[in-house]
Amino acid sequence: MTLNPTLYIVDGSAYIYRAFFAIRNLSNSKGFPTNALFGFMQMLRKLLEQEDPDFLAMTFDPFGHDVPSFRFEMYPEYKANRDAMPDDLRVQLPFFQQLVEAMNIPVLVVPGIEADDLIATLTHKALDQDLHVCICSADKDLMQLLGDERVRMIDTMRDKVFKEEDVIARFGVPPHQVKYVMALSGDTSDNIPGVPGIGEKTGGQLIQEFGDLENLLANIDKVSGKKRKENLTEFADQARLSLDLVTLKEDCPVDLDLDALRLSAPDIDTLTELMTELEMRTPLRDMTTWAKKKGFLEGKSPAPIMPKPERTDKKAKKNYRTITTEKELDSVIVEILEAGRVSFDLETTSIDPLDAEIVGFALAWEPHQGVYIPTAHRYLGAPDQLSTGFVIEKLRPILEDEDFPKIAQNYKYEWMVLAQGKWASPKSGAAKKPPESDQGLLFGTAQPDLGKPDFGSTPVILKGVQWDTMLMSYLIDPGKLSHGLDAIAKDYLSHENITFKDVAGSGKNQLSFEMVDIESATKYAAEDADITLLACDKMAPVIDEAGLRQIHDEMEIPLSVVLAKMEAKGISVDTGMLKELGKEFEGYLNNLQESIDEAAGQPLNANSPTQLREILFGKLGLPIKKRTQSGPSTDQSVLEQLAELHPLPSLILEYRSFSKLKGTYIDALPLLIREDTGRIHTDFNQAVTATGRLSSSNPNLQNIPVRSDYGREIRRAFIPARGKKLICADYSQIELRIMAHMSGDSALLEAYRRGDDIHSATAAGIFGVELSEVTSDQRRAAKTINFGVMYGMGANRLARDLKIPRKEAKTYIDQYFARFSGVKAFFERLQDHARDIGYAETMFGRRRILSAIEGFGAQRAFAERVAVNMPIQGSAADIIKKAMLNIQDRIEAEGLPLSMLLQVHDELVFEVDEAHVESAASLIRHEMEGVVELDVPLTVELGIGDNWMDAK
Repeated sequence: MTLNPTLYIVDGSAYIYRAFFAIRNLSNSKGFPTNALFGFMQMLRKLLEQEDPDFLAMTFDPFGHDVPSFRFEMYPEYKANRDAMPDDLRVQLPFFQQLVEAMNIPVLVVPGIEADDLIATLTHKALDQDLHVCICSADKDLMQLLGDERVRMIDTMRDKVFKEEDVIARFGVPPHQVKYVMALSGDTSDNIPGVPGIGEKTGGQLIQEFGDLENLLANIDKVSGKKRKENLTEFADQARLSLDLVTLKEDCPVDLDLDALRLSAPDIDTLTELMTELEMRTPLRDMTTWAKKKGFLEGKSPAPIMPKPERTDKKAKKNYRTITTEKELDSVIVEILEAGRVSFDLETTSIDPLDAEIVGFALAWEPHQGVYIPTAHRYLGAPDQLSTGFVIEKLRPILEDEDFPKIAQNYKYEWMVLAQGKWASPKSGAAKKPPESDQGLLFGTAQPDLGKPDFGSTPVILKGVQWDTMLMSYLIDPGKLSHGLDAIAKDYLSHENITFKDVAGSGKNQLSFEMVDIESATKYAAEDADITLLACDKMAPVIDEAGLRQIHDEMEIPLSVVLAKMEAKGISVDTGMLKELGKEFEGYLNNLQESIDEAAGQPLNANSPTQLREILFGKLGLPIKKRTQSGPSTDQSVLEQLAELHPLPSLILEYRSFSKLKGTYIDALPLLIREDTGRIHTDFNQAVTATGRLSSSNPNLQNIPVRSDYGREIRRAFIPARGKKLICADYSQIELRIMAHMSGDSALLEAYRRGDDIHSATAAGIFGVELSEVTSDQRRAAKTINFGVMYGMGANRLARDLKIPRKEAKTYIDQYFARFSGVKAFFERLQDHARDIGYAETMFGRRRILSAIEGFGAQRAFAERVAVNMPIQGSAADIIKKAMLNIQDRIEAEGLPLSMLLQVHDELVFEVDEAHVESAASLIRHEMEGVVELDVPLTVELGIGDNWMDAK
């Protein structure tokens, strides 16, 4: 037994009533009400998971027993005001105790004794044995028991903990005096009379002054207020009676047997039989999952893949050194080679790798050790430093050795900076440009239209990076907000890093790193290399245990290099076309503004939420759908709902859409063109989306809408270099094909194998018509459903999207799952599997943690949708990543004049010499369609053109 274990005592009667009134109108297929039983079991499960009690007892009032409580004998009108128990609750009563007993939780019910008195007795006996006590209730009567610091009361539904200070805040007195206050104030719910005219506040003040009831009654002459004195005198005996009624008994005939109260495995067979009879599938599944996690049942879930943080050893001596001489550098290199690995971090002048110049090198090879080699600090009084080129040449054998293990945080950035060669010439030789082949490694292939960048030295092609801590963190828990080194240090080492702001300042006064003094730079940079090493050692076993090593080594690490080359290559943009398109958008926005003013009946700033609220909900009287802290919401979801009631919301949505397109792309794209390349270079983010998809930024090319004419026109502005063409290759319905493969649904598989139009085939099944008779409207509805079901689209959303009644939308969804019953069963399997193991996973083993799937309400519903979508969308993301790697391997192995430029969801965009268009297109199709073998064919829609739109 652990020191001072805690006994949890559940006020089961209170749980029953709260569950009954919290959930209404729930019954099984036979019409038997199950709302209170359902809520009760969910409340119990939350308690078990949240508190994980060692000892637990369930108390109930003696429902249905003929022996009256001593309080009824004392006062026949006790609880006379209470309504009769609702019939829908009464019929459920026999099952509560059966369910708790099936859980192997001791049930304490004593005829003639109320649950509150049992709780008081158990608490008293537990304290005598020096146990701690947690009372699971929100009943104010039980606050009398909170006078000992070892006792607390919790309300798990409201996540509220009650202790002595909460009692004083309510009653004005500590727990041992609460009964005197209640004797004065009475209790209408229990029909305890008290003293007329005295409530809790006044009663608390009186007991504060006089200490207890008898002392108060003995000193009525000292009480202020004529009427109060009269009532205390007249109703003194009534107050004494009330005190007897509210005082909890602590000597009930019940034993405290800790061996019997120890939490143990449920009788799963009995529980299953009982809950199956009641048709309570969800609570049964949840309780079974809990029991597995506790290890009570066979097939328990694996340990969570996120390890608990362990603080770095506070006593460990940090040895961070500055290296400024060749002798010191040679010694460092020897130590690195002897260690057989190195954590590597560059300090540069910019976060943009295409602009960054190296300022210094941070290296770590043993825990709590690290060095910083400054090479380009330029502040006044800076000491002599080794040149960047000289250090590069010294480190080149290690950096370019693919067999020497290296560790990095954001490998892609380090690779790009080194591959540019922007540093002073080596100490031993003159500056020279990189050979043509090295330029090809950076930019895909060496091409005349790019020119030859004026590099100061031979680029370094970083190889042998065994671990990337950013990618490790991402693979372990892709749902985290950040995978930066500061966040990793907190999550895995409970360590606060020195931040860039700490050494360089912030805002307009922030220094570039070459202006930071070397002593401060050493502490910052060497720590980064050291923490990267320590975090890697912490996460590597987790990666291996979770089966994520192959994805890290064979997909994400090599993909970093592919993305680096794509970012460096960039894509050309037709600024003249964007200028003309901007004029069109300006005119259209002006016309929209006129329509908005007309629909509003007055001038309206479409970008002002305040004005919009006044018009929509004030002047037009439209219903408020959602509220925020600043007032009624006018976000997109709200406007979409209101659009069915008035034309103004639709106009606002259209105006917002066009305004965003103009600002984000038409106006912004020309400003992002680099002078040195004449192209735009988007950033591809590997560790952002929770599904494994890539995202892009600066600019975000993932969000250009392709369903609107104007969105497609923006794509027309993306063009190839002179003498080249663009090839656009887009996987056709890849997520639907993956769903067919993974679900094994016979109807879907057969449709794809026959080469049917899947949306028409779905429509034929839903609407009960021949394939040849499917109308365009039916196909449109089926397409929306096909893609919507993977994202958990419900009837409400489908009704809005198709502009049909909700009942009709629900019928469509029901018919879909009736037609594709294998899909429905597959979704249920995915959700059950996620509950069992705590995460969803792709075909290739990529994971997403779903702890909220065991929760309640909206969070749980979201997790259940993710449990379905993640395996499908994540598998699609993995497939296109594998295709990118295979295509890049072919490009480099065969020296092809083909460059991968963009990845947008299921689509890849390439640039190729005109003379090699057909062979390049054939290669792309072959690699993309053959990347993985599914039970249905993978097909690619491929286009060739002089701009991105025409290539679609």
